[in-house]
Amino acid sequence: MLIKVIIVDDEITIREGIKRAMDWKHHGMEISAVAGSGTEALDFMEQSPPDIVILDIMLNDIDGLEVLDIIRHKYPNIYVIIISGYDDFEYAQRAIELNAFCYLLKPLDLNQLSNKLLQISAAIKQRFDKLKKDKELNERLKESIPIIRDNFFCEIVSGKCISMDSIAAKADFLEIDLKAQQYSVVVIELHSLDNINEYDKNLIKYAAMEICRDAFFETHKCYPFNVEDNIGLLICADETEYKNIREICLSIKEKVNSKLGIPLTIGIGKPCPDLFSIQYSFKEAVDALEYKILMGLNRIIDSDIIYKSSNRRFERNSVKELFDKRADELKLALKTNNRICVDNFTSDIISALRDSISNNIKNYSRDLLLLSIYLSEAAIDLDVNIDYVFHEGDELFGTFKRLETIESISECMESFFRKVMGDLKDKQKDSNSSYINKAMNCIKENLNGEISLTTVADALYVSSNYLSRIFKQEVGESFIEYIIREKMNEAKRLLETSSQKVYEIANVLNYKDVNFFSKTFKRNFGVTPSEYRELL
Repeated sequence: MLIKVIIVDDEITIREGIKRAMDWKHHGMEISAVAGSGTEALDFMEQSPPDIVILDIMLNDIDGLEVLDIIRHKYPNIYVIIISGYDDFEYAQRAIELNAFCYLLKPLDLNQLSNKLLQISAAIKQRFDKLKKDKELNERLKESIPIIRDNFFCEIVSGKCISMDSIAAKADFLEIDLKAQQYSVVVIELHSLDNINEYDKNLIKYAAMEICRDAFFETHKCYPFNVEDNIGLLICADETEYKNIREICLSIKEKVNSKLGIPLTIGIGKPCPDLFSIQYSFKEAVDALEYKILMGLNRIIDSDIIYKSSNRRFERNSVKELFDKRADELKLALKTNNRICVDNFTSDIISALRDSISNNIKNYSRDLLLLSIYLSEAAIDLDVNIDYVFHEGDELFGTFKRLETIESISECMESFFRKVMGDLKDKQKDSNSSYINKAMNCIKENLNGEISLTTVADALYVSSNYLSRIFKQEVGESFIEYIIREKMNEAKRLLETSSQKVYEIANVLNYKDVNFFSKTFKRNFGVTPSEYRELL
């Protein structure tokens, strides 16, 4: 292993002098970066932390001790050699407090610097030798090899391995033979595993990988690996025909179906000539899986379908067109709890989605994103409870993407609309209750004056018809019946607590005809006001 060194000094002559200080490669070191400022040095460290930093204490932008402080907290394993033109005890003391390896004065004695570097090199190598001899650590490394293999294959198929040297080194460590004339990637998605515990799920997945390995054993080198919840197959062969891979995948599907009782969908990427092109085969295989939304589950889907589909002409965006024309119609249907209209709209959305992705599967993610945006905007415009409608922060696009068929997307939309309508209904109920309480207070405050449905509705800034309807729904009696009952209750209270005569109480409650007042009182309490007072 090469020990990486960064040189940080704002004087170019110092930097060049240090670079010539020793035969770096001979001593197992390399200068990974040279920086003229503290900021530049920290940027280099962020990208690729070194093992050693040679750091000038006086820099133009950031004080060297500040850089040392950052290194000590963020990269505690880095060895730092401080160089300075100042023979200042306080500087040296602070550097030692910050755990600098040593403090060297300018002009530099390059032999002294070389000795310090070799001391650090020996310490680093000793540390790694100790790790190599740690039996427990080595056992853990062996246990983690499958994870390292998975990560390695994922790096290859995603195009993250930047050089053949790094690929060869990792393949050699993992004992993987990647030499071939052609390569291809297959991605397998297992279904019906949602209700299975994690142990059984991984057991089924491992069994499926073994079936894949056995199926390709005689004709290809096949390396199964985990791609999140799916299975990836890196297939290497000297002569690989596309149809042969499909035939083998068909046998894999039949064996997994029969032996494990699990449906699966297989996406096949086209063969490519080298490992640097394998990322395109992987992307084709992943894209092919998207066709399950139209073709259904338990299928083998070739990437050729993607190519043919992507070349089909697509005239219009059906989903966008539908929402552009009918977004207001949907919001009104949700607001008025018109389930028939909402169901019809759902059906039309699904038809538009099916039409769009049938023309070009590449529209799938775009249309789901558009759909999630339009539905989210509708929910926001209707001022629904976001935490309730979007349960635990789940956003619609992610939810839609996890679904496997058009039918499941339709069910998800129906559930979303039910939540929206339910929340709007609850809010309307709360709003009605608020209006009723305000109306009741208004009535109580004006029992001795002119009070009517119209005057109260005007005071609340609602229509008379609306107030009349919700009052009957919430209170269980009409607005007028409630006013009469409240006036009669007030009349009874005045008869009990005051010496006012009956006609005076009638006048207080704005009854012009005392006989009508008495009849109304008797209808409510079974006796006239005078009879009631005599009973007290």
